[in-house]
Amino acid sequence: MKVKIQPLHLRQKDKRGKVHDFFLANRKHFLFLYTKKGKVRGCHFHPGLTKSKNPENFILIKGRLRINAIDIITKEMKTYFVPKPSWIRIWPRIYHEIIALEDSILFEPNEGLFTRKDVVKPNDKRFPDFLKVRLNRLRYNQK
Repeated sequence: MKVKIQPLHLRQKDKRGKVHDFFLANRKHFLFLYTKKGKVRGCHFHPGLTKSKNPENFILIKGRLRINAIDIITKEMKTYFVPKPSWIRIWPRIYHEIIALEDSILFEPNEGLFTRKDVVKPNDKRFPDFLKVRLNRLRYNQK
C-alpha cells in the first residue's frame, strides 16, 4: 500500500498569521492562508495577466471576513461581509483588502506560480492616485 503524509510547506509567517502551500505534479499551486482576527491581507489588485488571477478564487473555510473592494475602472466601492463557508471570486482590476473579523482560514487554488507583474500594490507606480485617496477615506471611516 502506498500512502504518503507530510507537513505542508510554510511559505510565510508574519504578524497576520501563516501561509502554507503545496504543488501538484500538474503545476497546480495551493495556498492555505491562516489570518488572525483584525489582520489584513491583500491590499492590491491584479491586472489579470495570469490565469489564476482572472478571477482570483478563495474558499473561506473558517472564520468571517470583511472585504473592501474598489473597481479601478468605474471607481465603484463596496464592502462585503463573508460568512464561512463561502467561495470568493475577485476579478482583475478590483482592488481588494481582506480583513479577518475572526481567526480565519482561506484556501486559494492557483494554476502554477503567478508573476509579480500581476500584483499592483500602493507603492507601485501603476497604482492609481484616486485609489490612494479613496483608501485613506475608507480607512478613516472604518475606525
